[in-house]
Amino acid sequence: LEHSIVFALIELDSPEATAVGLSSSNPAVQRAALTALDQMNSGVLSKEQVAPLLASRNASLAEAALDVISRRPAWFDELESLVAQVFARPN
Repeated sequence: LEHSIVFALIELDSPEATAVGLSSSNPAVQRAALTALDQMNSGVLSKEQVAPLLASRNASLAEAALDVISRRPAWFDELESLVAQVFARPN
């Protein structure tokens, strides 16, 4: 079901509306919005939108945020310490 929702969001190609999901209290909604924005042709995802998701206690959401960051080398220097904190955090 999540894959279908993400695919639909990508096809709708409405980054402004999809970005609202990043501030949801539901980690599954945040993850779906993040994934869709990352894959949209017109989606412009900023490090300011992704960085807070790294601190999530939800492992799937934090992993999705890390995946997005890993494909954006220009963000590495600014987010290095935050990524290190995520890896140092006990499970």
